[in-house]
Amino acid sequence: MAKPLSNVILEAPGFFGLNTEDSPASMPPAFAKVADNCIVDNRGRIASRQGLEYVTTTNGTDTNIKTIYEFLKQDGTSITLSAGDNKIFTGTTTLTDVTASLTITADHWQMVTLADEVHMFQAEHEPLSYTAAGTLALHSTSGTGTPPEASCAVAGYGRIFAAGSVGSEHIVYWTDLLQGDSWTGGTSGSIDTREYWPHGFDIPVALAAHNGFLVIFGRRSILVYAGADSPSTMELQDSIDGIGCIARDSVINTGSDLLFLDSTGYRSLGRTIQEKSSPIGSISRNVNTDLRGFVSGESLPIKAVYDRKNSNVLLILPSSQYVICFDTALPLEDGSYRTTYWTGVKAACGYFARDETLLFGDVDGIKKYSDTYTDEGASYVMRYYSWSQDFGTPTTEKISKGADVTTDGGSGLLIAVKFSYDYSEAYRTIQKRLDTFSQAFFGIGEFGEDEFSSGLGTISTNRINLTGRGRSISLGLEASIDGDSLAIQEINIHSIAGRMI
Repeated sequence: MAKPLSNVILEAPGFFGLNTEDSPASMPPAFAKVADNCIVDNRGRIASRQGLEYVTTTNGTDTNIKTIYEFLKQDGTSITLSAGDNKIFTGTTTLTDVTASLTITADHWQMVTLADEVHMFQAEHEPLSYTAAGTLALHSTSGTGTPPEASCAVAGYGRIFAAGSVGSEHIVYWTDLLQGDSWTGGTSGSIDTREYWPHGFDIPVALAAHNGFLVIFGRRSILVYAGADSPSTMELQDSIDGIGCIARDSVINTGSDLLFLDSTGYRSLGRTIQEKSSPIGSISRNVNTDLRGFVSGESLPIKAVYDRKNSNVLLILPSSQYVICFDTALPLEDGSYRTTYWTGVKAACGYFARDETLLFGDVDGIKKYSDTYTDEGASYVMRYYSWSQDFGTPTTEKISKGADVTTDGGSGLLIAVKFSYDYSEAYRTIQKRLDTFSQAFFGIGEFGEDEFSSGLGTISTNRINLTGRGRSISLGLEASIDGDSLAIQEINIHSIAGRMI
């Protein structure tokens, strides 16, 4: 007698993002083995990321933008500042060089705003100020005292804190109140951090102001000072040994927490302080080995940007053209964040603007994160693979008959469905063209949306004929994203139970 056909449904496969750390033999289907050029969308599905398209059309050629910053003026207007090719620019569509006669030899600026001025800091450079009137000047010209050639800075509590000057790296300086270029007199001052590191010598790599505290990140330890609104009397609140920050521009303030890149992974300061334990505060727990490999091979400054619109923190590794995407919307039970990778992304820095545009700096100017779903007009490959699943019967052979792959979007897209058995990396491939749907009647969506749309596009279920047998099966999907989004809604696998093995 013929054996009955069994169905196993993988709902929202990959919902937990990547996991390349735990044992493949016990991996839940909610974790993905591969998730390239993907996000976890607001419906909990693995979906294609958007594209990156240039907004700069004039004067952007070979500018090599390494820093982007939005100056929000007190009159309610804003202007975008950027740095590249040893110059300072204003604008996005047209880049205007405002460097004038200033001598700049690097583009690793950190920009902060205080009292209607932007102040710029990088190692072995005198800091610059840019006023609301559009004047760029050295601190020694516009302010008072001897400005520190600081490598890191933060604006907070009515003043600027700066550290990392060559020869006095251990000194944290602060300006007079509401005077971002006033380094002497008034309530300006400094503190020698050598007296406070919890174990041995360290130097400040990054500074942050958070919830009334001044946070000083060393490479191997962290100092947290309370009462930073009156720095001459601030007191050491906490110190953390064995955990630090290795990349100044990896520090992200999400509003409720500070995230930073340590040599052991990407971390939450709040959880690190709470737990005082090295593995606990890691939000990159599920990809830590991968991440450490990426970081060790990175030759350019690592940057991060917080996309508040999509609740994603993006860690940018420019030379390897990788972006590590951490979804902050719904942390997993262990506190780690759902993670996906963006591959082949040409970007050196990022900034989330007030109008909720996500900007990136690149060779020929400034790009934006765009719903064109192309990178500079070219397609990019989305890849999702599951870990091998035995569906609760590890000793029973499964004889595969087929799979129903339900997707959202990708109208008319040719996809490659991959499958293998028993942890093999030798995947077989079946190509399938998704159904083509009209996006809307008369060029607009009915009631403001595409008809029958769930948000990204049109739901489509396609039957894939599978062959072969094994105790476990891994499924994957690859697609060239070229103008339309794609999300994986569900995978329904049909099989017959075979012999016991």
